[in-house]
Amino acid sequence: ATGLRMRKRKGDKGIARVTATSILTGESVPVDLLASRQEVSECRVFAAACFVTDAAGWFAVAHSVRRQAWGPPGGWREGTESPRRNAVREIREEIGLEVAEEALIPLGYERWPTIAPEGARRASRDLLQLFRVELADVQPALGSALTDTDDRRWVGWSGLTTLCGNEFWWPVAAELLAPWAAARTLAACAAAGPRRSRHRPGCPPPPPAPNAG
Repeated sequence: ATGLRMRKRKGDKGIARVTATSILTGESVPVDLLASRQEVSECRVFAAACFVTDAAGWFAVAHSVRRQAWGPPGGWREGTESPRRNAVREIREEIGLEVAEEALIPLGYERWPTIAPEGARRASRDLLQLFRVELADVQPALGSALTDTDDRRWVGWSGLTTLCGNEFWWPVAAELLAPWAAARTLAACAAAGPRRSRHRPGCPPPPPAPNAG
């Protein structure tokens, strides 16, 4: 279904209604994916995730041991932490990078059905807040001291598509991050020049040399 019939605030945009597997029950449930530049009400947020990009347009992804899938850093809120602090902690724990809470940019949210009146996701907490953050440097080293993830890497847009294109949340990335990634890649290729850009994934080939004589 399209987002036109979704419940949403003024200014929010429905992207897609998809089917996902509930972490709590293992059942297939409908999940609404929405774009928004506004953060959702904190009292409704049960988790947060953040797309991390570097200054050249690469994406940092981690491989979840529990889900056996690649994706942006993210996870459950702990205690009374805010969604922003939740996202910053997950970035630190899953890929080993430190970012400031104020650097996070709201991207949208996932709305899950309220099927668990008890536990971490109570009936009043049905939203996963999505952020993005852009780093000032290029491909800083990634790491983690925890066992929640067993691999992490920097990938370009094509690599992100290969690793994550079948995930239920992918319509959010395709809708909101693809145009940004394309613009970033072109800018980076132009800055690198024709010789260096030929080695950069996503850069167009250099123009042919003019014929002599």
